[in-house]
Amino acid sequence: MKLTESGTLVKFRKGETIYKKDFLVNELCVFLIVEGQVELAKSYNALHKDRFLLQKGEVFGMLEVLNGGNRYTSAIAEDDVQAIAFTRVEYEKNLVANLSFALLNIRIMSKLLRELNLRIKQSD
Repeated sequence: MKLTESGTLVKFRKGETIYKKDFLVNELCVFLIVEGQVELAKSYNALHKDRFLLQKGEVFGMLEVLNGGNRYTSAIAEDDVQAIAFTRVEYEKNLVANLSFALLNIRIMSKLLRELNLRIKQSD
């Protein structure tokens, strides 16, 4: 099964909000970036905000699907973005059926954790 066969191609304009922190996860919940860049942002207070820039080939929105619950971050299109959007069922099927896709997700989560750990160390 190809990823493009199980997802829906979606487009977002530069500056468009893809989803907001604390919102419920909707039907199309995980996104694979085909073109463009997406900023994930998490605000802790008015002075502290973490930002992560994701690029073509990266996946976002998966933490909420894996853990359940509301969105942890906001996602904003940094420029015009095309992405393949997956429902929870499509995403989980792809993780099981496509080892490359599963490894990509692990690498992205690992990258985000490393960046967060580095930021925590720098703030100490």
